[in-house]
Amino acid sequence: MAFDIGEENRDLWLYDFSTGTLSRFTFDPARDSDPVWSPDGARIFFVSTPGGGPSNVY
Repeated sequence: MAFDIGEENRDLWLYDFSTGTLSRFTFDPARDSDPVWSPDGARIFFVSTPGGGPSNVY
């Protein structure tokens, strides 16, 4: 499962149900949110707003 945590500086986190492990996915000062897994489960797409500028999809 992928989700975002935080207020101004949101980051993405991953939770692995099989191991019960929580790990941080993004570490930048941008506001990262709205993660979506690719259909094959290999990638995560998310919205990021670096430097308070316009939002981009990564």
